[in-house]
Amino acid sequence: MSTVQKRKTRRILPLYIAGGVIVLVLLIAVLRACRAEPVPEIVDPHAGQVLINDGANEVWITPAEGIDPSPFAAEDFRKLDGLPCYVGSDHTALQGIDISEFQSPVDWDAVKADGIDFAILRCGGRRYGSGTLYGDDAFAENLSGASRVGIQVGVYFFSQAITPAEAEEEANAALDALDGCDIALPVFFDWERPADDTARTQTLELSALTEIAQAFCDTIRAGGYTPGIYFNRQLGYYAYDWAQLKDCARWVADPGDWPDFYYGVDLWQYSFDGAVDGIGIRVDRNMMFIEK
Repeated sequence: MSTVQKRKTRRILPLYIAGGVIVLVLLIAVLRACRAEPVPEIVDPHAGQVLINDGANEVWITPAEGIDPSPFAAEDFRKLDGLPCYVGSDHTALQGIDISEFQSPVDWDAVKADGIDFAILRCGGRRYGSGTLYGDDAFAENLSGASRVGIQVGVYFFSQAITPAEAEEEANAALDALDGCDIALPVFFDWERPADDTARTQTLELSALTEIAQAFCDTIRAGGYTPGIYFNRQLGYYAYDWAQLKDCARWVADPGDWPDFYYGVDLWQYSFDGAVDGIGIRVDRNMMFIEK
């Protein structure tokens, strides 16, 4: 090979090598650009939660541990003569009312004939302004009348307690009103926050309500009766710790076509505006569930 040819070959070879390196770098860059980016892991923000209607909005909550969810679904109910009717197979459902002196006088024979199986009677309460206790003027008469015609009876006390000591006082007032009378259904703690600025319960932190309710229920249980708690969905989801109150009967105010409260309940107040023969004004309607 001539000296000239050798020099040309020495000049071209580095160009080939450099060109190959450039091509290889470009190829690697193209392959990297074409390679699919890894799909980011999708994290469910509501893992372990359930969507519920809290009475105001659809919201996600974390269910309380150790408390069974409701066994009821919308298809377990239908309307019959304008009233919700349970058509499921796992429970027996009874029709009932809750009343106070405001519904007096009551013709209990007519109430029974109209298909009412049970009645929850107010025995007394605490005034939301002054905090003084009072008795229901019609309690004794309603207890006697309902019992006479074979209607099962339960009791509720309208609470405005803001301490456990006051709740215990209320429970003792309920026991005094019952005076040892045998009743089939629970004695319910009915704590409510009236829409009135003068109500003493307006400033109570709802986180304190479980301890207050527990004091009432413990006193009722010690008095030989079954305790229960009446509540609306807001209190049921945001105030009461059901894990601590799991031995108390639950009675939910949840007007509608079926009881959509997430946890299981014993009684369902489905209307604030019911009509019943023997009672001259509108009355709350309820359903009680007995597992077969």
